[in-house]
Amino acid sequence: MSSLDVVVCGRGVPSPDSPLLGIFELDQAHALQGAGLSVVYAALDVRSIRHRRPFGIRRLDVDGVETVVLSFPIGRIPRELNRRLMALLWDALFAAIQHSHGRPELLHGHFLPWAAALAGRRRWRQLPLVVTEHWSRLGADIPADIRTLGRHAYRNATAVLAVSSPLATVIEREFGVEAQVVPDIVDTAAFGALADKTREPGLRLVATGNLIARKNIDGLLRAFASATPAEATLTVIGQGPERGSLEQLAQELGVSQRVRFLGRLTRGEMAAEYARASGFALVSHRETFGVVWAEALAAGLPVLATRCGGPEDFVTSMNGVLVEDTPEGIEAGIAELCEGIVNSRWSREEISREVAQKFSAPTVAASLVEVYAGLTARLR
Repeated sequence: MSSLDVVVCGRGVPSPDSPLLGIFELDQAHALQGAGLSVVYAALDVRSIRHRRPFGIRRLDVDGVETVVLSFPIGRIPRELNRRLMALLWDALFAAIQHSHGRPELLHGHFLPWAAALAGRRRWRQLPLVVTEHWSRLGADIPADIRTLGRHAYRNATAVLAVSSPLATVIEREFGVEAQVVPDIVDTAAFGALADKTREPGLRLVATGNLIARKNIDGLLRAFASATPAEATLTVIGQGPERGSLEQLAQELGVSQRVRFLGRLTRGEMAAEYARASGFALVSHRETFGVVWAEALAAGLPVLATRCGGPEDFVTSMNGVLVEDTPEGIEAGIAELCEGIVNSRWSREEISREVAQKFSAPTVAASLVEVYAGLTARLR
């Protein structure tokens, strides 16, 4: 009998140029290992050849988690062809894992394109397959090719999990599959370690996100320029194609001296920035969970969020401000956030403690083990 309980299946491993690649999947693998399960993280990295890394199969130890990576550049091809090719690559990756560990008890896949390829492989080996969905493409106006992937993945999975209740609603409405809500793991220890420390003086806001249209950093800048006190500053963490235009917008709005663009940071660097801040603001158009808000809460920061499909589950008047995704709503929200910070409306320690109870690794791992116990006798 195999000594391997779970193979967690994800998109890759962090690297200097992609420090967050596969981070959610690795967090889960660490948490499950901490809960006493034997775990291997299987990473299928199909990014284009522009992303430099060793190709082929390699074995790594990633912070104590045994990891097997298969890197094979696919790039942009039709989704159905991508799914079929990824299924073959999963076969090769699992052959390497099974050679050393035997047949695992269960597979746990993440993100629809990877999970859809896994669903095809599961029929060959008849392993229970749990799918956790995070993918931000699952919102309004889902394209036909993504609908096809969803039908294949979710209907062939043994269990489907969603990282937020709005996302679970989308999956049930669009694909006819009921999804249980199990949130992403938040590194509450790393972000919460400095939550009770003294912040630097002043009204210091921070925002984190890829600099793409969906994150609505331009809307945040406009609200910041029109509705915050003159002494307020904003630090923007993240990289993306809109950085140049956003820096230009800050100039045009007359706030370039109050706004810093730091680019992409590691988790540790982000935690250090949050420790110096007094509040967090992000006003995305669409999310499936919103881990950056949860990380900011873990650091004790009150937050501003839009009702965009994720933060509705955990942002309340007790830890921040939740607004509609309109210019007027965002402007009023950032003004309320600043006023609340100045008037000490929120307790940083209470904010940090509450989010740790919801999203810490032991809490989420316990929920996952309960799901597994319903699928395989060995993990009961």
